[in-house]
Amino acid sequence: MFRTEATRDGGRQVPLSEKEKSFRKTEEEIDAKKQQSVEYIDKRLADYGSIGDQLDMQYFDLVNGTSKWQEYIADIKSRNPKPT
Repeated sequence: MFRTEATRDGGRQVPLSEKEKSFRKTEEEIDAKKQQSVEYIDKRLADYGSIGDQLDMQYFDLVNGTSKWQEYIADIKSRNPKPT
């Protein structure tokens, strides 16, 4: 978390200016969005499983005329939506 005061004038703590507060707020918003992106990517990667397993699913869908892989991926994406 960011400090609410800055050190200036020989080490004295002084309140942040409005411009500094605005800048810090923007930095916090950017950090929060980055964290959301990392979390969503980690969750999806954990749920997707291996590429080999997904290719097997696609093969068996093709052979059997099913769409299990598409349903599997759609479920993962709906449970872990992209942050906006």
